[in-house]
Amino acid sequence: MEKKRILFLVLICMLTISVVSAHNSRIVYDQSTSKDDPIIIQNPEVSQAFYGSLKGDAFNPDLKGSPDYYLINSSKNFNINLGLLIPYFDEVKEPFTDFKINVYSYNNNKLLFEVNGIFQEWEKYYEPFFGDYYWKAPEAGRMNVSKGAYIIEVSNSASKGSYVLVVGKEEKWSIKEIFNSLAVAPKLKKDFFYKSMWSAYFNRFGLYVLGFVAVIAILVLLIVFWWRKRGRKQRKRDRE
Repeated sequence: MEKKRILFLVLICMLTISVVSAHNSRIVYDQSTSKDDPIIIQNPEVSQAFYGSLKGDAFNPDLKGSPDYYLINSSKNFNINLGLLIPYFDEVKEPFTDFKINVYSYNNNKLLFEVNGIFQEWEKYYEPFFGDYYWKAPEAGRMNVSKGAYIIEVSNSASKGSYVLVVGKEEKWSIKEIFNSLAVAPKLKKDFFYKSMWSAYFNRFGLYVLGFVAVIAILVLLIVFWWRKRGRKQRKRDRE
């Protein structure tokens, strides 16, 4: 059984190493937010990607939505690191690249800094782990702030369109986050990128999933082999 334990530990290490280049995924596009009911960001220095969508009506320009709001409440000084991505669909479809992020102090509503995509050249960006293309904002927001509460506002002129709010720089993964990625990847492909759910696995992520399944299958076969071998030895001793 010692060999099986070692193999299992190797498996976990492989999975952990394989995902450290990706953000922890957070699906929030199905949530409605407001200043009074924002999305809570836990562990703001840990790398996370919030997949959101402003709720304006794309077929009715007069029916505008509202910004999305996030809240960070920290008991210690920390670094705010923010970035912005927009899903890339094709060269013809023009994205809403006038997105901007405003960061306010929760207590006095003072604007601390902004990430503004207006009048900027957004670059095409390929994320190799899940195999998706984005438009990437040309600048990122970074600031060391004191402990306390901060509101992050994501908006654009039409208050509509999908976006990814990237928070934090520290690559920190747990077994829970690894399995969370396994669970949310197909949903993101279907609902956020408008692709087949199966396309979640035709990339580097899929190769790691395939390796994970293969190692699990090997472990199961080894356990079954060991159990049968043990049973045969026990029956032999009983006959003697």
